[in-house]
Amino acid sequence: MKWVAWAPGKIILVGEHFVVHGAYALAAALSKGVTVYAEPSLESRIVSAQTGLGAVSLDDASDQLRPIVAAVKATLQHINEKRGVNVNINSDLPRASGLGSSSAVAVATVAATAIALGHKLSRSELNDLALVSEKMIHSNPSGVDAAVAIHGGLILFKKNTPVRQVRLHQKVELVIGVSGVERRTGVMVEEFARIKSKFPHTFTAMVRSSSRFSQLAAASLTKKDFETVGLIFNYQHTVLKNFGMSTELLDNMVEEALKGGALGAKLTGAGGGGSIIALPPRRGVEQVVTSLRAVAADLFVTEVPSEGVRTWRLKD
Repeated sequence: MKWVAWAPGKIILVGEHFVVHGAYALAAALSKGVTVYAEPSLESRIVSAQTGLGAVSLDDASDQLRPIVAAVKATLQHINEKRGVNVNINSDLPRASGLGSSSAVAVATVAATAIALGHKLSRSELNDLALVSEKMIHSNPSGVDAAVAIHGGLILFKKNTPVRQVRLHQKVELVIGVSGVERRTGVMVEEFARIKSKFPHTFTAMVRSSSRFSQLAAASLTKKDFETVGLIFNYQHTVLKNFGMSTELLDNMVEEALKGGALGAKLTGAGGGGSIIALPPRRGVEQVVTSLRAVAADLFVTEVPSEGVRTWRLKD
């Protein structure tokens, strides 16, 4: 019997990097994500279409698959299972692009592994087991990526604090522009943290400011005050740029999105490459897409909010 789990990618609307240091971040699930197929087996094997490595055992994993192998092993141990599981991972998220690909893979894989062997995990269990993988990849993850993949929707996230769902009265369209430049989140997080040791008081003030902007953006979205949200996007991008997190290409992508009429645009995720998000005006999505297409390696439109992880049995 084969089971399926799907988990969404994520975007951070406001608060990336600062969330690692205790600020609120406003994040949302994407309509794109990761699908994982799983079924019981005598010996556990993992296949990931993105790696092109073919099936690998839990004892013979490449560096690319080692974090997800660790999550599968932790899941089997947690549910006290001696049976193996065959896992097949398929993603429509670009890797290392600030869109939560690794967390979506981890959450979907953990959920599929457990359900295929007859165990349904709580959200808390899913989170803890997915973070086994995330900590191997990102060293000091805030946890926001996994939280979005699990809960879905639009959330206010703060470390060691219950997730706060933000309810919207209507779907909001966002344009996602992918630079095509991969970056390592852990490296960017460490680089950002160096600013804290150099200017500790300024850094603390910026953490508090970023946290307030996340809350203001959430409140503005619920009120359909999209102009304010756009202004926050623009300001946040400038702050992250001044902290060294942007690149010339990301800045050009933001410029093109604004040229196309976006109310606001900013990098999303760790920076140093990755992606940007743009908030188009009502009935102005195509103009933003057309303008951004001139510089982006890839782009797509997503609706916020989208759902979180889900599982189902594959019909024979």
